[in-house]
Amino acid sequence: MSAEIYNFPCIIAGQTFNGVEFTILVNGNPVNIIAVEATFLSTKGKFVLTNGAGFTIIDGPNGKIGLDKQIIDWPFGSYDYQIKTTLFGGDEKYYISGKWVILKELNAVVFV
Repeated sequence: MSAEIYNFPCIIAGQTFNGVEFTILVNGNPVNIIAVEATFLSTKGKFVLTNGAGFTIIDGPNGKIGLDKQIIDWPFGSYDYQIKTTLFGGDEKYYISGKWVILKELNAVVFV
């Protein structure tokens, strides 16, 4: 299975992101997730969110994970990301990747 693409909606730096949940299925069956790590990269920096620090395993045996509600105070720019999951048994897989654009607001005009 190749990684699915999910591009987050743009957000202005300093605003609250309301969170998002993912259910990871392979051939229609949930994967048993025991750890998750999301890495966001841009020319402005690298941000890593892990279990209990920005990411939550909602229901590991049923493949449910979530990026938590949080204030996104990263430098503005375009970030590429991938989510690494560790499965029961120790295998590491990348099932989700994409982009997230963090915008900068200046005098009511939005710049990327």
